[in-house]
Amino acid sequence: MPPLISQNYGYAIFAGVALALFIGLAFLLSRSRNGAKLPGAIWVLLAAILVGGWWRVEDAGEKQRQHIARIVSAMAPTYAREMARNGHAQLTLETPPDDPVYRRLLQMQREWIVDNPGAHDIYTMRRLADGRTVFMVDADTDYDGDGIVTDSERGAELGREYEVPDAGLDRAFQGEANFDFEPITDQWGTWVGAWAPVYDAAGRTEAVLGIDFDARRWFAAIGAARRERFLQLAFLLALVGAAGWAIGALRADVARRRPVEEGLRQAQERWNLTIEQMPLALIEWGQNGEILAWNPEAERIFGHPKADVLGSMVMDLIVPPSARRGFDQVWHSLLAQTGGRRHLNENVTRDGRTITCEWFNAPVMDRQGRVVSILSLAQDITQRLNLEQQMRQSQKMQAIGLLAAGIAHDFNNILTIIQGHAELLLGQKDLPALGREDAERIATAAERAADLTRQLLTFSRRQAMFARPIQLNDAMAAAAGMLGRVLGANIALRCELSPNLPPIEADPSMLDQIVTNLAVNSRDAMPRGGVLTLATRLVEFPADAATRNPKARPGPAVCLHVSDTGCGIPADKLPHIFEPFFTTKEVGKGTGLGLAAVHGIVEQHRGWIEVSSEVGRGTTVEIFLPPGVHAVEAETPSSPYSLPVPAAECLTVLVVEDDHTVRALVRKTLERGGYHVLVAVDGPSAQAVWIREQHRIDVLFTDMMMPNGLSGREIAEMFLSDRPDLRVVYASGYSAEVALPGFLESETQMFLQKPFLPTELLTALGQFLGVNPDWNAEQK
Repeated sequence: MPPLISQNYGYAIFAGVALALFIGLAFLLSRSRNGAKLPGAIWVLLAAILVGGWWRVEDAGEKQRQHIARIVSAMAPTYAREMARNGHAQLTLETPPDDPVYRRLLQMQREWIVDNPGAHDIYTMRRLADGRTVFMVDADTDYDGDGIVTDSERGAELGREYEVPDAGLDRAFQGEANFDFEPITDQWGTWVGAWAPVYDAAGRTEAVLGIDFDARRWFAAIGAARRERFLQLAFLLALVGAAGWAIGALRADVARRRPVEEGLRQAQERWNLTIEQMPLALIEWGQNGEILAWNPEAERIFGHPKADVLGSMVMDLIVPPSARRGFDQVWHSLLAQTGGRRHLNENVTRDGRTITCEWFNAPVMDRQGRVVSILSLAQDITQRLNLEQQMRQSQKMQAIGLLAAGIAHDFNNILTIIQGHAELLLGQKDLPALGREDAERIATAAERAADLTRQLLTFSRRQAMFARPIQLNDAMAAAAGMLGRVLGANIALRCELSPNLPPIEADPSMLDQIVTNLAVNSRDAMPRGGVLTLATRLVEFPADAATRNPKARPGPAVCLHVSDTGCGIPADKLPHIFEPFFTTKEVGKGTGLGLAAVHGIVEQHRGWIEVSSEVGRGTTVEIFLPPGVHAVEAETPSSPYSLPVPAAECLTVLVVEDDHTVRALVRKTLERGGYHVLVAVDGPSAQAVWIREQHRIDVLFTDMMMPNGLSGREIAEMFLSDRPDLRVVYASGYSAEVALPGFLESETQMFLQKPFLPTELLTALGQFLGVNPDWNAEQK
């Protein structure tokens, strides 16, 4: 007999039992008192309740039935879209089990099943041209929930044929998402479930995703909803019977008391379940601090079993001495009802760990207003606080990076002016010796400043990176040969390179910069000598890697390990070591940009850094980089660059630069090189010059960052639409990678990085245009 039909028989039994009880009640009443009987209204009310109750019971069952169907039906199209978005259409019957797409889809199904208890099984099927229906992606499912996946619970392998007829499955292959209320029995059990088509890129149904809901649990849920109505009806009937008994005779009090007592028992049971399953630690303290209540979450957080703490004093066990004074203040405030209801406190677990808990406290008072106990709710927020601190540090570093990039960009304009005029001064043959010495000092200082701006751009990830597949071991072996000259004779260099490392995608010069900066810091931390260890290894991070470092990613990573035996870094300074201009060295012995540049390079390479240090025992820096996807290519010697054949001709250059000093320097330099120069301060003024002079403008020289709404690239695109043969020179304080994403130099366009010297400008422009600049044209 189908379960739904048997449940209707259950209500008939319930109604019969209710009627029999009322008959018995009337019989007892008549036996207890002569002439006593239930009022006629009670029987009318009984009939009305039983008739109306049948509809409510059936309605509850139907609502639960539809509720489950809606939940499962809502999942199916969502998961079908996720399957399509993650490449389900790429799967074929020949797809191997280790295919990344297939494995990713299996993992998605496992996660969905864990996250949604209503989805007892999730799988996809495809209908072949010969009419057969085969499984495509079917993850293992712990159907009985015992935590063990048996052979019968394993998912079907890709390509396995499914022969059980199902009308809902057929409708889904026709493009109709549906829920099939008809239970289907197969080798895995009896199911109802939802179907949804999985579309390919062309919008065709290439597969069907099914979500099974165990029919036994389905019927059990419907039965539970009906039973809840049964309880409500039973309670109502009990009240009616009790009222009839009270009207009919004094003994009706007994009938009225029974449902009340049952309700109290159930309420107490629910309260006990609430305490047991509460996600917060619940602790009730006596007035002297003894434990009166200790729920399972308190056991989990603090590690002490309930049996060990009930009736005992555990303040000294969970409150460290450093926090005891604050805890005592809170305790006295609660007893005096003057505060202490919420506070943060450090606590100690049974295994000795120190954690931070958030406490919510309230005094429990009797009817006379006296405090009889203290009720506390606590949650461990240690991990949350750590993640918040890491997030704040990450946001601060991002903000500093943006500031550093802006400073470096603007400073490059200033350095262009300083270096340019210094070179112009040095180019004067009649410059006095004293003036030449001063100009050389200016040029030297400007070059040092240019190095600092390059480090700032590296830290802020605005420096160009030219990554290619390389072997980290090869790069470190080459760096080790160079480090001998950097470290000195009193520092021993130890290399521990793990074999068979996968290649990484990296810029070799930037890797050299990382190793050099770290080695120099280690050298300065070991003035009396020591050991510098350079090591590599392959590590595997678990799924919860981000709890330790928010930038960490689960999976394999290639680790570069650099450690020294130096003086170490104090704990209060360790969080700041990657901030620009922060240094632990003496005044005048460090710029504070070395580690900042290392941080920027690692960020550009999509990696992360972990640093540990102990004062007096050294520092360890570990850099984790993602493995590359391409093999290392053999290097081929490049042909030497040769200048084009010079040609003597006078060209007109339109210079668009908003900084008037840089604009004057570029104009003076180009005119000295023999070029005819037109100038503009922004996009609109450049357009005005272009309208008048475009017939004789040969080259556009433009800065990238411009005011008044038009960037250098937009100006160039407008002019190139009129003159496709126009030569364009872009200049910027940022690298080409940042200022011009996707830019490629060609015969008609080039990029010039600021700061540049006049000679560099003229040489680069001459090579680009194929002319030989006249270095003394202005003097002529």
